[in-house]
Amino acid sequence: MLKKNIPNFLTLINLGAGVSAILLIYSNELNWVFLCIGISLVADLLDGLVARLLNVAGPMGVQLDSLADLVSFGVMPAFFLFVLIQPAMDSQLEVILLASASVIYVMCVCWRLAKFNITEHKGNDFSGLPSPAAGLFVLSYGLLILGGRPTDFDLFIPGILLLLIIGLLMVSSIRFLSLKFSSAGHKANLYRYLIILLSPIPLIIIGFSGFFISMVLYLLLSIVANFFPIRVKE
Repeated sequence: MLKKNIPNFLTLINLGAGVSAILLIYSNELNWVFLCIGISLVADLLDGLVARLLNVAGPMGVQLDSLADLVSFGVMPAFFLFVLIQPAMDSQLEVILLASASVIYVMCVCWRLAKFNITEHKGNDFSGLPSPAAGLFVLSYGLLILGGRPTDFDLFIPGILLLLIIGLLMVSSIRFLSLKFSSAGHKANLYRYLIILLSPIPLIIIGFSGFFISMVLYLLLSIVANFFPIRVKE
């Protein structure tokens, strides 16, 4: 019984860290928020891996994982960005529009997770932007704000556009790269190698604020891979 539920306990840690992050955002304890985000990510990576290693994967774990991801990579990032941008709002209408975009983003996360649960998966890549990547994209824009980078333009319009675009990409049929390597050679995994090699560069150059650029690189390389797929002869 304990062995069967080890992955589920990890999923609950993901959920608990996501809820904790929301409470810390509300309390304006942003330094601790990023610790909770890190815990959510690690737990989300480990639960599926541990389930496969222990051979205990099942429908309970799938549903629990989606519920946890809805909070940790849906509600929490949207709330985080809303709290960061809302003080700069000049009118009630702007607040309503930003809140609406945040709600639409969370709805897209929910749709994406439900669709994932009932879809047969083929290959390593994702159909639609996965919710953890979407959450990281939104959070990375928050890091950009905290780093004082977007000083030359209004936060309001880019924030709304980001939430809506990322939401639409989640429910789209565009293929997004995973970092799972197939057994094929280096050529088949070229885009994955590019992500691994290029993503750390903005972080090294400008620090945590560069995480947003790293996420943009992932997005662009995935879209390019859709139009220029690398086909390897058998």
